[in-house]
Amino acid sequence: MASRSFFIQRPEDARRHVALLAKGLQKVAMVGFVAGIGCGAIALLLTRVLAAPHLQPNPTPGFREVAGMIFVTWFMTIALLVFSALYFVAGWGLSHQKDWARYTAAGTFLLKVLLCIWLGRGTATAMVVFLVIASWDLYGLWVLLSRETGLVIGSRQNQTPQLSKSPV
Repeated sequence: MASRSFFIQRPEDARRHVALLAKGLQKVAMVGFVAGIGCGAIALLLTRVLAAPHLQPNPTPGFREVAGMIFVTWFMTIALLVFSALYFVAGWGLSHQKDWARYTAAGTFLLKVLLCIWLGRGTATAMVVFLVIASWDLYGLWVLLSRETGLVIGSRQNQTPQLSKSPV
C-alpha cells in the first residue's frame, strides 16, 4: 500500500488536493452564506433599534460606540457574503477543473490573507488569531500555486477537443 504524502509531488497528489480544496470551498461558502445572513439580520436590527433617527447628531451618551458596533456588523456581513460568493464560484470552478478557477481562488485567498494581516496588525495576539482564520487560505495558496496543480489543470484544458475550421 502506497503511503500518501502531504506534499504535492505527483499529478495524483495534485488532483487529490484540488478535489479536497474544491469540496472544502463549497462547504465553507455555504456556512459563510448562513453566517452572513445572520450577521446581516443582527446589523439590520442594530441599525433599526439603536440608531434611530434623531435631530441632533450626538443625542445620547455612547452614540459613537453604537455607531462603531453597527459599522463592524455591516462590515462583517459584507465580508462574509463577498468571500462566500467568491469561495463558491472558485469551488465550483475547481471541481470542474476550469483554468480560471485556479486564479480566482488564488486571488481570493491572497485578498483574505492580506485582509487578515491588516485587521490583526494591532497586536501580536490579534495577528495570530487572524492568521489562524486564514489558515485555509494559506493551504489553498500552497495547493494552487504548486507546479503540479498547474500541470493538472492546464492539461485538462489542452485535452478538450477543438473544432478546426476547414476552408470551404
